[in-house]
Amino acid sequence: MALVIGAAIFWIDTFTALSSAVAVLYVVVLMLAADVISGRGIWMLSVGCAALAVVSFLVAHGHAPSLAALLRLVFSLAAISAAALLMQRNHAARQLLVTQARLLDVTSDALFTRDWQGRVSFWNRGAERLYGWPCAEMLGRAAHEVLDTRFPEPLDAILEHLSRKGRWEGEIVQRRRDGEIRTVLSQWTLELDEGRQAVILETNTDVTQLHQAIEALRRSEARYRTIFDTLAVSIWEHDFRPVKAALEALHAAGVTDLRAYLAENPQFVREARAMVRITDVNATALKMMGVAEKTDFFAHLHDFLPETDQSFEQCLIAIDEGHERFESETAVRSRSGELIPVIVALSFPPGGACLDSIQASVFNLTERRRLQARLEPGASRARPCPPCSFDRRSDRLHRP
Repeated sequence: MALVIGAAIFWIDTFTALSSAVAVLYVVVLMLAADVISGRGIWMLSVGCAALAVVSFLVAHGHAPSLAALLRLVFSLAAISAAALLMQRNHAARQLLVTQARLLDVTSDALFTRDWQGRVSFWNRGAERLYGWPCAEMLGRAAHEVLDTRFPEPLDAILEHLSRKGRWEGEIVQRRRDGEIRTVLSQWTLELDEGRQAVILETNTDVTQLHQAIEALRRSEARYRTIFDTLAVSIWEHDFRPVKAALEALHAAGVTDLRAYLAENPQFVREARAMVRITDVNATALKMMGVAEKTDFFAHLHDFLPETDQSFEQCLIAIDEGHERFESETAVRSRSGELIPVIVALSFPPGGACLDSIQASVFNLTERRRLQARLEPGASRARPCPPCSFDRRSDRLHRP
């Protein structure tokens, strides 16, 4: 159609005696062709229309044109150039919109627009994938009625907040086309179209799996906490990060033989012991140490290790050498001041990382020591057996 109209304009402008600027009508050709050609094609077409206008001028007016005819040509060429510029800008803006629309379809989030009554006017492919409803079946329908949406608060309150703030965000529960329930993080933005009508842009991100993972983690932590609190062995949790930093500072200062340094500097061992913070204990540890509540438990390792303890020095060496396990027999002082013999076993992560939550299993040796004390006196009072003799001639063992 653009080519036919262009040919008609050229014929009229060339072979008729009209005194008006007929070449201005080439603007119509540009407008018709702008939707189907590229930006470069718009410029090429405008140059072609201008060339036709010049050819018509030369054919119709020869080499001695009147001033009026020359002004009409200049006016027509100016109109063609202005139209080409406007068409080029419009084409660039249209391409930007097309690109943005493609991005809306590429995103995995559900994105759709609706009016104040909830009727859908745009429905991207992310929404099709999330809800199972194709765009053709959702246009014009009330989205939240179709999806059976459950809101965290009354819808009227949400719309009132949206009208005041222009935005609303919250988690909603919706039903897919196949009946599956999904939890989504929904963000609403209020916009006004050219007719000053309210348009709501809604973006929904599926967080169902995230909620399931959080719930699984919560159940796992609950099981761990139950095991932690009901074990018959005392469990203490320590933060060894300050100790690790202090050891690294020693090496940075030139200490190469840590064992010799600790033997010569017992004050460092005492200071390091005070650095270890107790972050958690189970019920068995509370009972063993004579403490009623976790909030009243000892804050640091130094608070219940006696001054005569030798095990912590070996623990420092184990941390420094990157051992994954340390075990030692020592004693701890309860709240009442009683010294309790224990075996302590600690597990360290590989590489000495993540020392903020090191668990120690503490086994109370008190009952074992008492049992040994009861058995040892009886064993010492028992009469020893006389020695046996061996007769070489009869190859027999003689017992008295």
